[in-house]
Amino acid sequence: RRPDPTKLVWGKTINEDLKRRDFTINAMALKFIKKDEYELIDPFKGLDDLNQHFIKTVGDPTQRFKEDALRMLRAERFAVQLNMQISDQTFEAIINHGQLITKISWERISDEFLKILASQYPAEGIKLLDESGLLQFVLPEILQGKAVSQGGHHTTDVWTHSLDSIKECPNPDPIVRLATLLHDVAKPQTFAIRNDKITFYNHEIIGSRMADTIAKRFKLPNAQRKQLFTLVRYHMFYYQPHHTDAAIRRFMRKVGLENIDEILDLREADRLGSGARKTSWRLEEMKQRMVEQLNQPMEVTDLDINGYDLMKEFALKSGPWIGEVLNKLLEKVLDEPELNKKDELMTLAKELIKQN
Repeated sequence: RRPDPTKLVWGKTINEDLKRRDFTINAMALKFIKKDEYELIDPFKGLDDLNQHFIKTVGDPTQRFKEDALRMLRAERFAVQLNMQISDQTFEAIINHGQLITKISWERISDEFLKILASQYPAEGIKLLDESGLLQFVLPEILQGKAVSQGGHHTTDVWTHSLDSIKECPNPDPIVRLATLLHDVAKPQTFAIRNDKITFYNHEIIGSRMADTIAKRFKLPNAQRKQLFTLVRYHMFYYQPHHTDAAIRRFMRKVGLENIDEILDLREADRLGSGARKTSWRLEEMKQRMVEQLNQPMEVTDLDINGYDLMKEFALKSGPWIGEVLNKLLEKVLDEPELNKKDELMTLAKELIKQN
């Protein structure tokens, strides 16, 4: 929830009003003297704190955080956005009163958290949330990755790898970075040792469900929820030169053309976060093959016929059968793009309708 304006005390003067601000760097004002002449009103030395890169509350931090607990998250967001340091007194108050964040609406929490991820220092932001204790209230799921060994080519635990990955993520989009942070979120639950080897079978499947639960909690819009789920679900994609063009098209359709660049950014972050090179010859070859398939039909809307054509051709009324037929036609076209001709599709549609 937002702070209740009926409980806020507004000052009668600018100085009294500035006392109610969150941080000293936000508690400054300019007094107009005359044209091109102003006087800085800075009763809490906010300019000094700004120059020294300090985040400090106005007055008692406990009182400021009780007025609006979101200020704790804002302090850490400002720290990573502006490359500043939170004062010891302010940070100690966050540690002591972190549970107050549970009184804040998830919409407001999500907004601040995503700004942290979109900042220049997202990994440092997550570490700061952890050190202050806020992370246990905002995103406790990723804390389970601490001390969970990964084995194989990994040299760090799941927690450290996740932080290293978002640090390397080339895409500033907060949803892509959230997907990067959560791509291995289910590894603690799927950890097993088989034949003396550490395994995480189906962690991408379970992880995508966990990511969707988190997206719901964060009140993300449906489009962002879907994107987050997709990126986590398919982050384990692999490629071999013997894969057919149809297999490449099916992968692109499954992920969605709108998410191809994003899932490649996640893969780059995952690789660099594991200590590997940015790319590989297989990945580069796969990229090239995907480019070659861009002009091929991959969606129902790419078919040379539509639902209206089917109703007209077969004198049938609108209904679920249209979508079913079109999707089955698309499956055939994904395998054989040359079938995407109206006459060919109508012949195939006739057979499908007869079968049903």
